[in-house]
Amino acid sequence: MDEKTVWSTISGIFAEYALKIAASLLILILGSMLIRFIINRIGDGRWLKKLDTRNRQYLRTFLKFLLNALLVMVIIAVLGIPIASILTVLAAVGATIALALQGSLANVASGIVLLVTHPFRIDDFIQVGDKSGRVTDQGLFYTTIRTLENLDIAIPNSHLTTAVITNMSMQKTRRTNLTLSVAYGTDPAKVRELILNYAENHPKILKDPAPFCAMSAMSQSSIDFIVRFWMKKEDYWDTWFAMQEDLYNLLYENDIKIPFNQLDVHIKND
Repeated sequence: MDEKTVWSTISGIFAEYALKIAASLLILILGSMLIRFIINRIGDGRWLKKLDTRNRQYLRTFLKFLLNALLVMVIIAVLGIPIASILTVLAAVGATIALALQGSLANVASGIVLLVTHPFRIDDFIQVGDKSGRVTDQGLFYTTIRTLENLDIAIPNSHLTTAVITNMSMQKTRRTNLTLSVAYGTDPAKVRELILNYAENHPKILKDPAPFCAMSAMSQSSIDFIVRFWMKKEDYWDTWFAMQEDLYNLLYENDIKIPFNQLDVHIKND
């Protein structure tokens, strides 16, 4: 092979790969601009603005990673590198990693679901099973709540997507349900009047919806009343605890007896 043929072959190879490299660089630049545009437009979406700042950043980062991975695959295809072989290797590696980290990957997938559906937000007070507390951190693997005893509990996200979550902060108001028992012989109308007057004059009990008090059952040793008051969520616990003492004093001052379980024993002499 003479020198002219060698140089011709080298020039042809160089021209071919130079064109592919130039096309890849152009795709890289345009693709990066397009990804940035898409991420910014998604960030401006109303549905994404409903998320917390940190959760919004998590979702944007995840979407950016997926789009960049797609861009890399396109560039590899343009360069003429056999993409099937690369995908086979990546699939094998991915399967190995998935088997080793299946619990963690389940938490990540669940974390993304929680970010999109947002059944709770940072600072919401939630209950999951027998655990309850204020949400202090929401990550891709774990969600941390702080209990009333000031204990931090990390709950795997995969557990949260399958458990029943009670969010006590989502609504602006909360209703308290209280069962009040009085002794037989007490005038029910008097009890209702006292309870409703108490609610009417309480500054933190809402007037709309109206307070409710009604006789609900005749138990073995008491007449039971169901009492329902509405209040703002931030006033709930203070009002709940104060109300226990207030209602006790109210009944005591009006000579209304609060019964307790009694057992009469009759002795039969043979």
